[in-house]
Amino acid sequence: MSLLNRRYACKKFKKDQSVKDEELLQILKAGRLAPSSFGMEPWKMLVVDNDKIKSELYPYAWGFHNSFNGNTRLVIILNRINMNYDDPYVMHIMKDVQGLDQDMIKPRLDRFKKFQSEDFNLLDNNRYLSDWTGKQSYIALAFMMMMAAALDIDSCPIEGFNKEKVIEVLVSNKLIDTDHYTVSVMVSFGHKDEDIRPKKRQLISSVVDWIR
Repeated sequence: MSLLNRRYACKKFKKDQSVKDEELLQILKAGRLAPSSFGMEPWKMLVVDNDKIKSELYPYAWGFHNSFNGNTRLVIILNRINMNYDDPYVMHIMKDVQGLDQDMIKPRLDRFKKFQSEDFNLLDNNRYLSDWTGKQSYIALAFMMMMAAALDIDSCPIEGFNKEKVIEVLVSNKLIDTDHYTVSVMVSFGHKDEDIRPKKRQLISSVVDWIR
């Protein structure tokens, strides 16, 4: 529980202390190891160290302003769009990443198709697919922030941005393929220049119902 209380949304970062590359790599690896539906890993992380691009993002990402004013590492998490069962990416994951042979791929792909088309009705609208993969990207976000806390590094998840404008900046800098990805969420990592604020949450009895 101490680690969970250690993690909080930092609003003021030190200007004279940065997160090292090797530390950030550990954080990114935690995101890579996060679970995803059918193991499809429908995400991509952009580590934005370029000051010019950060400055271009600044007017459209008000949630990033506090992080920008400190010494932080910015990560933009993308999620895949249009990832239906017959997308070549799905076959790539099953064959090249998961190492499934053809006899195993067929039934798994059939199960994946049934899940998308019947169980979750994801194929009725492309927006449904994007929302589904976007939700999974938040699991990776959570893993990354918890790894940061374990390394005594602070973080701030960022939803405060104009998504359309941020995508325009990324497109203009050739950082995103909008045929396959959209922007899900941002997160910054650094070292706090403030006291950790105690968490204020509802009582466990208010958010949990035991069904016995």
